[in-house]
Parts: sequence; C-alpha cells; structure tokens
Amino acid sequence: MKRFFFALFPLAAAACTDHPTGITTEASVRYLQTLSLSVAQRADITPGGVEYGGGVEYDSLPSLSSSAVAFLGMDFRTVYNPEGPPGQEQVYHFRAMAPGQTVATIRSVAGTTAVSDTINAQAAVPHGAFAHISVGFFLNTCAVTTRGAGFCWGSNLNGMLGAGAVDSLKQSAKPIYDTPMPVDGGLSYAVLSGGFEHTCGVTPGGAAYCWGANFNGQLGNGDTTASPTPVAVTGGLPFNAVSAGVYHSCGLATGGAIYCWGNNIAGELGNGAPISYVNSSPVLVSGESSFVAIAAGYQYSCGLTTSGAAYCWGDNVSGELGNGNLTSSGVPVPVAGGLNFVALSAGDSHACGLTRDGAAYCWGSNGSGELGNGTTQKSTSPVAVSGALTFAAISAGQGATCGVTTGGAAYCWGYNGYGQLGNAATPLTNAPNPTPLLVSGGLTFATVSTGYLHTCGVTPQGAAYCWGDNSEGELGDGSTAIHPTSVPVFGP
Repeated sequence: MKRFFFALFPLAAAACTDHPTGITTEASVRYLQTLSLSVAQRADITPGGVEYGGGVEYDSLPSLSSSAVAFLGMDFRTVYNPEGPPGQEQVYHFRAMAPGQTVATIRSVAGTTAVSDTINAQAAVPHGAFAHISVGFFLNTCAVTTRGAGFCWGSNLNGMLGAGAVDSLKQSAKPIYDTPMPVDGGLSYAVLSGGFEHTCGVTPGGAAYCWGANFNGQLGNGDTTASPTPVAVTGGLPFNAVSAGVYHSCGLATGGAIYCWGNNIAGELGNGAPISYVNSSPVLVSGESSFVAIAAGYQYSCGLTTSGAAYCWGDNVSGELGNGNLTSSGVPVPVAGGLNFVALSAGDSHACGLTRDGAAYCWGSNGSGELGNGTTQKSTSPVAVSGALTFAAISAGQGATCGVTTGGAAYCWGYNGYGQLGNAATPLTNAPNPTPLLVSGGLTFATVSTGYLHTCGVTPQGAAYCWGDNSEGELGDGSTAIHPTSVPVFGP
C-alpha cells in the first residue's frame, strides 16, 4: 500500500475559505484539502496530530457520505521524540473502494470543545485492461494496459517502479505499493520488462527507457546514477523489444540485431569483451543479426533468430546456455538439440523455449524441478517438459517456471515455498515440484509471467491475477498477505 500520513490542517491552510477556521470553545469543523486516491489505495490519517498539541483523541467512528471510500479501522502509533519520551497518536485507516467522492467526518470532544474533522476524498480508477504483464527478478511487477499506459507495484527498491520515489535499503521504513502505480513521465509503452532493481520499456515508436538502480549501468543512459523515473537509453537506437535481467539489460533493434548494456562479469553482454562491471551504453552483440526475440537472465542472455534457432551467451555454471557443456561464453553459442523455437524465456539460471507445435523445453539449473521433466538434475541441453501439454506461452523465473496451454490453462512447476505455483493442493515447502501443476481457480489466461517468489497472469479480457509471496505488495491486491492461489490485481 502507498501510505499517506496527513494531519488535518486548519482552514487557513486549506482551499475551502467559506468554512470556519481553527478550534474554538464552540463546535467547529476543520477541513482537509481534497485527498485524491486511486481505487484500492490506502490512506493513514492522523487527524489529532502534533499540530494541535497532541493528545487529541476522537471518540467516534467516521461518518461516510458514500461507499467510495471505506473506513478500515483505528489504532495507535508510537511517535518517538528525540527530546523526550515517546508518545502515542491516533491513526485512522481508509481505503478507496470505487470511483466517486466521499466526505468522512470524525467527531472529537475535548473538554467542552467539540471538533469535527472532515476529509474530502476522491477516488479514481487507476487503470483499464492489461495487455501485458512482467514479473521481475525481485518483489516487483509491471504491466502495460491496452492503451499503452505503464503501471508497476510491489517493492520500489532504488526506484524500480518508476513512480518518482526512491526506496533505499538505508531507510528504516520503506513505502509499500500494493496496488498498481502509474509509471511517471506520461509515456506510452508497447512492453515493459522487470529486472532485479530496475525496469525497462519500449514505446510504440521504438524508444527504450529504463529506471531504477544503475550501479552497473543497467539503465543504459550513459552514467551510473539511479533514476526513479524513466530515462532514455542512449544511442537513439529503435527497438522492437527490451529485456531487463538482474544487473544488465538487452534490446532487440528493429533490424534484428541485439544490443546489451550493464554488467558484463560473465560475458552476458555478448560482445566478446573482457570482464567489465560497468557498461552504461548499449554494445552490439557479436555474430547473428537476424534475431526476433531477446531474453535476459541473471548473468546470461538468450536470443531467438528468424529461423527458430536459439543462441545464448554469458555465464554457464548451471548449463543455462544450453549448448551441451558448462563453459561460459562471451559471444552467442547455439543451444544444442537442433530444435526450432517460436518463443524463449530466460530465468535466473535456467531457460525455456516453445517449439512451433507447442512443446516446451527447458535447460539449466533444476534443483527445485524448474525444468519440469520429473527430475532435479540440471541439464546442459534442452529437455522436454513432462505431461504432454501443448503450450502457447512460457515464462522461466527463479527456481520456478509457468506456462499457458493453447486452451488457456496455466501450469507451473519448480519451487513453491511462497505459493508461486498457484496450486491449492501443493504445500508451501522447499520440496521440489518437478512436473507441471495446474494453477487453481479455473481461470483462462492469455499470458503468464513468473519471477523471484510470485507469478502473475493476464486473462484474454485483460484482467490481471497474481499469486505467491506478497511481502512488498507485489501481488497488487491491496494487501501484503501471501496468496498461494490467484487473487485479482485491483482495478477493472
């Protein structure tokens, strides 16, 4: 949730100058300037704060003029004073539930003084139908609406939500965004891609933008300064797609060449250059120039050519390059097996692809059964996912993989410690789940995306659902509770 901490100001500080001001010995009303919330957004309000000397307590529940904003409850919060003992302040919790306007009045009686504080809250729908969703390598999620608007939610570590605020590990309290927040800048996007602490996107016109952490140059804007708002990838290259990895990013140029930027400790930039920790501008990947898809993982990258051949480059300690050995490569090497793919996805240390007939193959690490072949043995070349399922989409995450069948059913396999497989009958344990499990709920999906500890999918109608860990609000349902089965992301 995005938490607002407001104290109600006297009328002299508000916009409504036709109402009484201040606190008098007779009944009075204090007004707060209009509070604008997105549907499902929460506001924590302290109407009797230190601005009024503290100690003012309200003896009634709020009176609400409509159902647009709901009262969630009241409690007390400890306020620490460096010059004296800590105190307590009363906190009222509200949440915007539907489009509309609500006037909430809280009444207080302090001695002979009766005070009514009025909150004028306006709620608006934050987004429409989603066309695409991307779960990052951390506790973050981003999506693009059918109108091209970008929204992100979950952890905002180093500003990776693009919401204009930086959430640093040095802070003792971190803001939580448990409902979709619009990406700042007003840009339209064709696709967004969530990385570890950064996010990238491509506009319909082919311009690439990134935001968030940038200590390895993963934003591609020519420096290493983090940005909580979108910054243009330098070079002016037109891109069809972009993929944010853990510490690097890659983009597919309109002509079929791939460019990468960021960390190159294992050769994940693919240009054959020596190890480099900072590459803040795009570099051309060596070799092939007829790519149609790009996927960036932890310290490796993969690309798919027009002929359906898959190539990977970078770290290969777990066999994630799929070329039959464990030798890393700073330039693209062909994935073994001679398979022709139509889709490709790179996870943390394993990758997966779909053939033209819908068969799924995976390679790389497999300690949690993320390859889906019924074992926990890693593989340096593609192995078929068991179950004879026909897939239309696939997504490799960190220790888990999910796919959507041609009939729209979602299946997941691998690690389920936080419910990221979405199967109600599967316990939340570290035990591997090496074969596909049906995601519970009977929903029909068009696409699915799995990441660190959670998974999300979009239905053909554009509704988004998520499941798994929710400690940073990354499920977007307005809570921070783990959900081992799908819950709807707030919004229509």
